[in-house]
Amino acid sequence: YSELVMAGAAGDTRRLLIAGVTNPSVLLGVAQTDPAASVRSQAIMSGTGIAEVHNPEQWLDLLEQSVGVTSGDSGAMSRNEAAYAGINILKQGTSKGSPMFKRAAQLLEDLLDEGALSEGTAGIVRKELIAMGLPR
Repeated sequence: YSELVMAGAAGDTRRLLIAGVTNPSVLLGVAQTDPAASVRSQAIMSGTGIAEVHNPEQWLDLLEQSVGVTSGDSGAMSRNEAAYAGINILKQGTSKGSPMFKRAAQLLEDLLDEGALSEGTAGIVRKELIAMGLPR
């Protein structure tokens, strides 16, 4: 990966490589530093999809920052990708009363309210929120 970055390889190439990485430390580093938004987004989706996410609050912070970027900005994470990463974090077994659970649920609700999710993704988000006992 590092050699690809140093060689100036296209973001798509790095994104494909990162999609197969399962080391949470590597994914977190990529999510924090890769120059391409698409690669950072893939690292966030992969990192939050690991069975037991290490440092879930760090991942949620990154996700919130990525979503906070204006959607037309080259640094923005797609809203659909953000929703799937948010679902991954929500499913990490945190209790419903925990601040992290509330933040992840709020992020998903905000994405729904924004109206920028595809119809299919919005349906999945609603289903997951209901399954977690949250009205939607």
